[in-house]
This record gives sequence, structure tokens and C-alpha cells, in this order.
Amino acid sequence: MEHCVKKKIIAIGLATILFFSFMTGNIFAENNIPVILDGKTLTFDQPPLIINDRTMVPMRAIFEAFGAEITWDDITRTVLAEKEGKSIVLKIGSKTAYANGIPSQLDSEPVIINNRTLVPLRFIAESLNAEVEWVASTRTVIISSEKTTPTTATTTTSTTVSPSPSVSSSPTVLPSPSVSPSPSVSPSPSVSPSPSVSPSPSVSPSPSQIAASLKLGGNEIKIGDSLADINSSLGTADRIDPSIYGFKWHVYNSDYSEFIMVGINDDKVVAIYTNSKGFEVNNVKYGDSFSSAQSTSNIQFHNDSLGGNKVHAVLINTVTKAGTMNDEILRASELENIDCVNAFRANNGLAALDIDEIAAKTARAHSEDMSANDYFSHNSQDGRTPWDRYRNNNGTNFACAENICYTYGEAYGAFDQWANSSGHRSNMLHNSAKYIGVGAASNGRYIYYTQLYSY
Repeated sequence: MEHCVKKKIIAIGLATILFFSFMTGNIFAENNIPVILDGKTLTFDQPPLIINDRTMVPMRAIFEAFGAEITWDDITRTVLAEKEGKSIVLKIGSKTAYANGIPSQLDSEPVIINNRTLVPLRFIAESLNAEVEWVASTRTVIISSEKTTPTTATTTTSTTVSPSPSVSSSPTVLPSPSVSPSPSVSPSPSVSPSPSVSPSPSVSPSPSQIAASLKLGGNEIKIGDSLADINSSLGTADRIDPSIYGFKWHVYNSDYSEFIMVGINDDKVVAIYTNSKGFEVNNVKYGDSFSSAQSTSNIQFHNDSLGGNKVHAVLINTVTKAGTMNDEILRASELENIDCVNAFRANNGLAALDIDEIAAKTARAHSEDMSANDYFSHNSQDGRTPWDRYRNNNGTNFACAENICYTYGEAYGAFDQWANSSGHRSNMLHNSAKYIGVGAASNGRYIYYTQLYSY
């Protein structure tokens, strides 16, 4: 954990990256578990294993059997598999996985055994729209894949390797102006990403078909409610933001103990997000023990792994993501990220942070620089530290900490990943911080977020 104390440097260093997964639970070698895909028995050089009652199979073999393209990042130990607009992201040792940008909690995380990466078979298959059946009598897995027109996979090479979505492993804690910054090492990404790949537009269930309601602060908001209903119960929104989903986020942030965003389309509620303490959605409450089974395709509960594996945020969304990022949405995302941080601070008894416009300008420029020049570091390519950049922009406060990440996802997804990384979490809950600036930039594939804290 890093701390920032004025005119004193405490524990400025690079966080150690955990390169070895420590696996818990029961592991059983099963050399006689046939896996049949569309009538063909698959062959594996590492036999399937049963780990925590989940069948684990070699990663490359199963993805290739489905015709998916694989990108492996050896630094972050993260795999990205893509097939016909669908994406899966898994990280060695992490129980958080992503299918088309939607996080899920795995019962068994990917592991390396006998130099082979094993992944949970059911999650992989179902994420690719396949049906999975376990035949207990013969201990056989039968998979029926979706029926699609075969496409020819292509592989491209370049002189640079595009980074996988990630959060910096070592949040920077900055020295005071009276101390010369010490040389720092560029951090390697280590926290699982929060991707959200834009699939081709598809038909979503209508709001009236989604039985979901959120209770918070004495109010209840239901999917399908009218805008008039929302204005009657919550009042006029404090801010209205565009979203990449096409609807408008009506943001209520005057009281961060009851922060909520309500997605409105055609005067109807189509989405809801909050990370404020006290919410309840369909009998699942903030602070309940987290289970991936609580989530559905339209309701995603977020896990606070550092807070005892408790539910700490929820996104209800009935709209299939279709659209592209633009500057207007990026600017809105910056503010939404700040809202998430301030609600998180309110949950932990801390005061909200005010916006430092110079910090926001500095953070945005750094995100734009990383996005345009395809690198990921707290230090700029010219060697400037976050403090240098803030000072060069005539910042008048003391810049004390910085978080960075790049992701496919939205502002609340970036927040969630930082909240589940101890160093980044410490920065968001910094006792001394009084101000924050957030900058976001997109290169068409990833969204880079930078948070800069000051006091």
C-alpha cells in the first residue's frame, strides 16, 4: 500500500507482481472425461481436470476447436479470445472473467498445470453461445456449438504488440514539490481488465420483459418506469450524460450516499447503475456475499474482492451495446468515474473530492499520449512524472497520486477494477486527497483512463 504525505516520501516503489497462482479447492485428475464438440471427440495433450467441481481443459485446444483467435499477454498472463464479434478475457489466477465485456465470477480460476493453461470449459462454451451438457452416467461433456457460417481466421503481425486491457500494477504515489522525484520503473499491468467489446447490434429484450427494480434511499426504480416517474421520485437529474449505448444517463450525485445513474431511452428507464451503500436489487443487497449466480445477462453485480467478496455495485442494462466512442461520451465518462470514486469514498466515511481542472487537463493529456503512442506507464515517454506534467500545466495544488488503466469498458468498469486492486484502492480512499482530475482517451480499440489526485 502506498501513502502520500506532504513533504515526505513514504514507500515509493514498484508493487510486486504475483506471477504464480495459488490455487485453493479440490483438484481431481480425470483422464477419462471425453469432451465432444458437435459430435467430434476432442483430443487434449493435458487431460481435463475437475477443480472445485468444474471441468478445466487446455486453453489453446478448446479455443482452436471453436475457431477462436487467441491473443496471449505474457506479462499480465491474460488471454483474449475473439470469434465473430464475441470476446472472452481470462487471467491466470483471477476468478473474474469477461464475456463480451460483462464480468463474471468463476468458481475455478484459470491455472497453469504441466505448462498448459487450463480454463473452465462451461464458461468458455456458453460465452460462445454453445450448449453444454454433462452426462453424469458416462462422465462426458457434450457441447453443441452455435450454427454460424465458417469464416477464415487471419493473423496479422506488427512491429509492436498491442497491450491487453489492464490496470497498472503500481499506482504512483508522488513526492512533494520539495523533493526531487526519484527514478521509477514503468509498471507491468497485473490487474484483470474490464473489457467491453462492441458487438454487432442485436435485439435486446424490451424493458417491460426485464423484471428488475432497484431500491435505494427509500426510493424504488424499476426497469420500464417512465421519466415522469423518475422525476417524481428522484427529482430532476443533476447531470445528463450521453452513453455509448445510445440512451442518456440521468445522473444523481448531489448526495453521494445515494448516488445513482438512470438510463433513459424514449422516456423509459432502460438501465440503472449505483455503487452506493444500501442498494437492493431483486433481493440482492449491497454487502451480501458475492456469487456469480446472482447475476443475469441484464443484471451484473460487482464483487468487492478486497472487502470480503461482497456485492458493492450493480449495473442493470437492457440495451445491447452498439455505437462508437466519441469525445462527448469520453468527457461524460470522466465525470462518471469521479462520481463512482466519490460514492466509494462516501461508503467508507470519507469526504467527496472536488474537481481539480488542471489535474483533469493533465490526466486527459496523459491518456491521449498513451492512447496515441501505444504505451502504458505513469511516466511519459520523455521521462516526465505525473508531478512534472501537473507542474508544467501550472497546477497549484500538490499532486499526490495517480491511477491509470486501459480497457474496453466504461467509467464504472475502470472504477471497479481499481477498487479491486489494493494500491489503486488506497489512492481512491486517500485521506489527504481533496481534489481529483480524470482524463479519458480512446484509440478506437481501448479506452485509457488516468486519475490524478491532489490536495
